[in-house]
Order: sequence, then structure tokens, then C-alpha cells
Amino acid sequence: MNTNPKILVCDDDETICYLLKEQLVDKDFAIDMVYDGKYAIENLKKKNYDFLQLNLKMHIVLAKKA
Repeated sequence: MNTNPKILVCDDDETICYLLKEQLVDKDFAIDMVYDGKYAIENLKKKNYDFLQLNLKMHIVLAKKA
């Protein structure tokens, strides 16, 4: 069972995501990375995260309910 703190890194700059992951994995965090707001929302619905690293200036697409 994985008890490492879970972090979702969401940034449209993949380089930033990989740099953050490189630093955080070494400190035993479980990292998921997404590159747009749509996938961030999908991941947040599926999993519980301890922390969300979000680029606030990134374009986030909010889905409307049917």
C-alpha cells in the first residue's frame, strides 16, 4: 500500500512538470502530472490528493454538465 503523500502537478509547460517531479519523487512523494485543466479536473474526480500544484495562468476548460 502506497502511503506517500500524493501530489497533482498541473502545468501546460511539460518542462516545469518534469522538473517538479524530479525534485519531489526524490523526497518520496507520489506524483501525477497533467498538462491542461480538463485532465486536472478528471484526475481530481478520480483520486484524492494531498496537494495540488497548479499554474494559475494556465487555461482551464470547465466542462458543462449535460
